[in-house]
Amino acid sequence: MVPTLILQPLVENSIKHGLGPKAGENQLTIRVRQRSGYLELTVEDNGVGASMPKKLVGGSSSGLGSGTWKRDCKTIYRGNARFSFESQPQIGSRAQILIPIPASTKAINPTQNYLLSP
Repeated sequence: MVPTLILQPLVENSIKHGLGPKAGENQLTIRVRQRSGYLELTVEDNGVGASMPKKLVGGSSSGLGSGTWKRDCKTIYRGNARFSFESQPQIGSRAQILIPIPASTKAINPTQNYLLSP
């Protein structure tokens, strides 16, 4: 089970802070796939990136649209979900959430990629 609107704040941050200030072609990728017992949810852009390289793992960050997922994942997944964020200046950013898949759940379909251009 994936919490409702878990990706919305990550997509909003990508558009507002990454793609909004960028001149030229913008690309926002939302990817969902099964990986080693987890459902991997990724939001990635080719925006302006952070002013300095940034890498956060484990959800220790504030902001980044992480408040909702922290609350939901702590309750639903008992702390077994993971969050990471990476950003490079002038290259872009990637936020990723890993949600554990219960052993009783059947395999999901292969990777689906959705490309959205503002």
